[in-house]
Amino acid sequence: MWSLFWSHCLWLFLHLWVVNAKRSSLHRGIIVLVVGSPCALVASITPAMLASLSNAAKQRILIKGGQPLENLLKIQAVVFDKTGTITDGTPKLIEMSSFTDDDLIVIASMEARSNHPLAKAIVAYLSDVTPVAMEASELSGQGMSGVYQDHEYHIGRFDYAMSSELQQTIQAQEALGYTVVTVYKQRECIGYLSLQDQVRDDVAQTMDALHAQGIRTIMLTGDNAQTAKAIATAAHIQEVQAGLFPQDKVTFIQEYQAKYGSVMMVGDGINDAPALATANVSIAMGSATDVSLETSDIVLMNNKLDNILNLFRLSKRTRRVTLQNVVFSTSVIALLMVSNVFGLIELPAGVVAHETSTILVILNSLRLLLPVLK
Repeated sequence: MWSLFWSHCLWLFLHLWVVNAKRSSLHRGIIVLVVGSPCALVASITPAMLASLSNAAKQRILIKGGQPLENLLKIQAVVFDKTGTITDGTPKLIEMSSFTDDDLIVIASMEARSNHPLAKAIVAYLSDVTPVAMEASELSGQGMSGVYQDHEYHIGRFDYAMSSELQQTIQAQEALGYTVVTVYKQRECIGYLSLQDQVRDDVAQTMDALHAQGIRTIMLTGDNAQTAKAIATAAHIQEVQAGLFPQDKVTFIQEYQAKYGSVMMVGDGINDAPALATANVSIAMGSATDVSLETSDIVLMNNKLDNILNLFRLSKRTRRVTLQNVVFSTSVIALLMVSNVFGLIELPAGVVAHETSTILVILNSLRLLLPVLK
């Protein structure tokens, strides 16, 4: 029985070989050029990537190219800034020391030169104070420095003299979760301003969803430790590093890269720009400073952190559709080439099969224009 089977197989092979031998080499060569053209394979990635970028744009997520979308697949930890990212970025002044009129003028005048959310909140609270022209400059990661009537002023985070009584009062404010801005005159603390910022509504759910995917969440901030821990607890963030300067954030990003492999940074301030440039994938809020917007790979135009989850879903969908396209297009080319070897396909059929596979690949990529399902 087996001998009969193999004899039939041999007869079929010889028959196909004889029939195929009658065909001209030119004809078969043309078919090879047609069916072997990698049009569908080339179209496997680009349309899928363009469709994904368009999908993200419809959700008000600006992705600067396909590389950041691919890098999202490798992310193991997400690092967040606090003010304007985890929080609304619209703090309100809750309490302040008793300042003189001249001190209030200096505070309003100096803070008016800063774009920091805390400075804007202070200026809004002191709206009835008329600013004056004075020499002032912003020190990255610290605050404002200026001179008024031959007196040197500093507002922000500086390591200058402070009375024990005032220090205790500030610590009590920080224990309540307030962000405290200290004011120094001639390098001696003369008072403070306590501000409170609210955690965004969607933060806790977003963090829980990231944890469910095995992604570590971390918050880096220049704020004091007590306030940072209170915010991190409310936001369900796993790890927090407080009291940092811009260069410290870069150092921590590099440490997390060595520990986790691939790290995403989400921020909005000018102080976050170095860390955003260091991270594997960087995301800026839509309300971020110009430097952060330019440095980041992705911009959340609507300031919604839950769009990070949509980005991860979109990245996975893009990879899945791309792999489908590559496998399908390669399989069609291989099938047509083998069919041509045995003379099982003619030129018209090869053209139809080849072009149909290209169209199917593009149509499959266009599925990425559909909304991302949660």
